[in-house]
Order: sequence, then structure tokens, then C-alpha cells
Amino acid sequence: MGRVIPLSRRRGDIAVLVFFWINILFITYIVDIEQIVLPDISGAWDYPLWPPAAAVDLIHWYGNNFDPVLIARPAWWRMTIWIDSLVVRAVLCLRDLRVDEGQELDPHSEHHLGIGDDDERDDHSRRRAHGSACERRARCSCSR
Repeated sequence: MGRVIPLSRRRGDIAVLVFFWINILFITYIVDIEQIVLPDISGAWDYPLWPPAAAVDLIHWYGNNFDPVLIARPAWWRMTIWIDSLVVRAVLCLRDLRVDEGQELDPHSEHHLGIGDDDERDDHSRRRAHGSACERRARCSCSR
């Protein structure tokens, strides 16, 4: 595997991680959970145990003033919330762990999820780096 660059020197990664953690901690575990535990707010309803009542009030204020779909909660919206909560967040957490560790991510393979052995990832990275350097040459043994 290539050289690991400390997170403190990867400012772009820090910005992505800050966005990700705000998104997962606030959106997923407060807004999305509110959407799941209160599927219909048109009639009488009680505050759930989670999220806190102040967060529920903030979500409803935002929905009533800026995002009517958040209040209407159609079936496609609820389906999206479930997919986001159960599938997307799990995959992003796995990816985030790889970024935290400073590992090189290859968006063209399953290795960015941590699948596969390290030797295979190292070999793939070397071939890819060598391949990009060889693209200008007419004859290269790596392309055969």
C-alpha cells in the first residue's frame, strides 16, 4: 500500500468528513428517525422518545416553512428514508473508515469498501499508477 498521509494534511478529506459526520449524526439519527417514527403527523400524535421534542419541533417548522414534502411524507419519500437509513449510511460508514485510516480509495473497484486482500489492492494500485505513466508509450509490456 502507498504512503499514508495524516488526516491533518488532507484538508479536502477533513471537509468531506465534517460534512459526512454532520449528515450522519444530524440528518440520519434525528431527521430521518423522526420521519420513520412519525409516519403521519396530520392527526393527533405524541412526541416519540427519540428524537427530542425540540428537534421534532424544528423539523416540523422547517417542513411547514420550506419543505412541504417533509411534512406530506408520501410513500416514495418514506421509502427513500428507509433506504438512506439502512443501506446508504452503512456503506458510507465503511468508506469513511477507509478515509480516516488514510487508505487510498479506488472508485473503480469494490476495494473502496475494504473488500479484498491488501496484496491485491497494492498490486492493483501499482498497475494503475504504472499504466497511467505508460499511456504515452506506443509499446508497453503492462498493456499486453
